[in-house]
Amino acid sequence: MSNIASKSIEAGSKLKVRSALNPLLWLCGICEVQFLALAAMIKPIPVWLIVLIMLPVCAAIVGYFVLLVIDPDKLQSEEYQLQKREMELSQEKGDKGPIEIDANDVIVVDDPKGIGQ
Repeated sequence: MSNIASKSIEAGSKLKVRSALNPLLWLCGICEVQFLALAAMIKPIPVWLIVLIMLPVCAAIVGYFVLLVIDPDKLQSEEYQLQKREMELSQEKGDKGPIEIDANDVIVVDDPKGIGQ
């Protein structure tokens, strides 16, 4: 059993994607293993144990759809959210709209290598 726990801790330390749903997914992983082990020991399986087994999974599914509707960006990684915020801030500082270029304002250079000579 300690081998499973050490592998779980090692796998958890390698995770890099951090979204709002990650804590709930970890809860599912931790609880499901324990509940299924308990279900293997108890025969016949009582209804309350079936409900406990289904509860974390249903909570993760509901949480996913709530975030999908309310704030889909929370389902992305922290790195994605930071990059998006950085782009939003740079757009606020710069021009708001696209720049129109007039063809009459364009300078045509025939020999770009000969300019400095």
